[in-house]
Amino acid sequence: MASPPTPCAGFRGFRELGRYAYTDDAVHDAVWQVADQGLQDAMEFDWAREAAAVARSELADAIRAFQFRDLRAKAATDKEERSGMSAAQDQLVHTTTMTAHDVRNRRGKLIRPKK
Repeated sequence: MASPPTPCAGFRGFRELGRYAYTDDAVHDAVWQVADQGLQDAMEFDWAREAAAVARSELADAIRAFQFRDLRAKAATDKEERSGMSAAQDQLVHTTTMTAHDVRNRRGKLIRPKK
């Protein structure tokens, strides 16, 4: 079975610039009203992140730095730790060694204690 081409093909080196736009409540609510459940969940992410930062002040900086896109790397890292790199590749739908780049071993390698 042939895999579909990546939608990112041909966009090497493109850097996303920071945004300085602010979406007010009226625009947010208008989008929310017509959004499907997935988009509504994503829109709630920022609200939940801020609430968590307030509730857990000792983690506030790390929580505020956390971005929605970080979930993909976390999921892949967790899968690799539990089931191996091949399972992480399957989860990310990668057919190359690119997974090692995406799986970020931030917590260090898990080892078993010696007897």
